[in-house]
This record gives sequence, structure tokens and C-alpha cells, in this order.
Amino acid sequence: MGTKNRKWKSPSSTALAVNRAAGSGSLPDRLREATKPSMVQVAPGKYAPNRMEEPPEISLCRWQTNGDGTFSPLPCTERLVRLDQNLVRLLGFPGQWCTLTRLARAGFVETLQVAPHFTLLNLDSWFGHLRRCAGDPDFWDTKRENYKLYRRNIF
Repeated sequence: MGTKNRKWKSPSSTALAVNRAAGSGSLPDRLREATKPSMVQVAPGKYAPNRMEEPPEISLCRWQTNGDGTFSPLPCTERLVRLDQNLVRLLGFPGQWCTLTRLARAGFVETLQVAPHFTLLNLDSWFGHLRRCAGDPDFWDTKRENYKLYRRNIF
């Protein structure tokens, strides 16, 4: 990505890395490929990276300091990530925290509140939701149950 040697004044805690070389095919096909598990269970409770031919099209990354004033993106392998302002912005909902909480209350994505003001988002459920939306152009039609369920979960 060319970020390893760049100086960053104030990096955000998370970033979205996009592999521009990938991306052929329809959006549902690309989402299906992008949401394949990145880790495989090799023993009870033990996971290892899944082998791939090329890097994924999209990766969620955290910034890691190199100790010399530069930062490198470090792909997130965990499936539960803290739902905070940076992640909400990264997922395309800047300032719209309530949209993700409504999706969770309606059952479209999975969240887990582990403490007051500390919620985790299951990335598998998020990417699964994107795949379902991309695969069905009428997913949010106002006459369908999906739309009605979402509307029932508005404060």
C-alpha cells in the first residue's frame, strides 16, 4: 500500500484497505468472496490464517506504530470489533450511529454490549448484511417486512 514509510501526524485507530487490483465480477459475487472467513480453526479454540491466492479486495485494518514515527496497516483478524465513531465512519455511516443500532435491534446485524458504552459488532454479520442487500435490489422496498422491521426499531 505504500504507507509503511509515510509520516502520519494523527492516524485514526482503524482504516479500510482496498485492493484496487481485485474487484472483477458483480457486487454480490465480490461481497461473497470478501466475506469468506479469513481464519480457519485448526484445533479447538486455535485459529490460523486462511491461505489465499491474492489479497482480499477489502480489509479492515488497525494502525500499528513502527517505532520510528511511521505507521503500518495491520489487518484485523478478529470478527468482533468495537463499535465506535471511527468504525461507524469507516463503514460509511459518519454521524449515524443510530442506523447501526437499529439494524442490530431489528436483527439484520449482530452486536454485543459487553459494558455500558462498549458495544462489539460482528463483522461477519455486517458483511452478510451487505451481501443480502446487494443480492436483492428490493431488500428495502417499503412493502417488504425488512423495511417494516427496521422502521419498528426507530426510537
